[in-house]
Amino acid sequence: MEDCPYCGAEVEATAVKCDRCGAILKEVDDDQMAEIAKANEKLGGPKHEPCPHCEAPAPIGAHRCKECGRVINALPDAPNTDSFKYGTWAVFGGVGFLVILIISIAVMLAGGEEKRVYVTVNGPSLAGKFSELRIKQNATKVNEDWEKTYKGKYVKVTGMVVSKDGNEVIFALSGKAKAAKKGEAKVEFLDSAEADISSLEPGATFSYDAKLMSYNEEGFLFIMTKGKAVE
Repeated sequence: MEDCPYCGAEVEATAVKCDRCGAILKEVDDDQMAEIAKANEKLGGPKHEPCPHCEAPAPIGAHRCKECGRVINALPDAPNTDSFKYGTWAVFGGVGFLVILIISIAVMLAGGEEKRVYVTVNGPSLAGKFSELRIKQNATKVNEDWEKTYKGKYVKVTGMVVSKDGNEVIFALSGKAKAAKKGEAKVEFLDSAEADISSLEPGATFSYDAKLMSYNEEGFLFIMTKGKAVE
């Protein structure tokens, strides 16, 4: 294959004329010229016009004259692929951003409420595991047990109300007389549980679940948070 010297189209190396612009590419005899003329007539007539510089016949739309070599017409502009390229990237970028946004929203919705992992234990048993006496006698073992099994976990227990201050309630868990006066667990309830604890009075029993945050602090066996009524 080679390029037509007039319009730049690819043509066979043995081609006599260019199929695109109709230019004569090789020396031909009278019979061949007659055949070419007939072919041009079928395609709508002659496709040549005089070169404005030397008046030699040149194919209509040819870039240069074959005889004098001077420019007749400007080359057609190359297809503008930049707009397609940037447009494609813009589409992919927009889709990518949308996917990330959807995933982020899904993660936020899924993570809106912490997954509650529970330890199965009742109030008296929980208080017994972390009693003041046991802490004094075997502090290392108690601490290991707390870190491994209880810290950051949730429990569902029933306690007796000792006192209430806003959304914080002090509970006795073991049922012992001393615990009933002082309390063993300080529980901070969620705002959504405000209605559940609004009517609590000292001496009332109340079932709740809450997250174990620490033990043997602030004068209590347990400090709990994220409390809510057991459904």
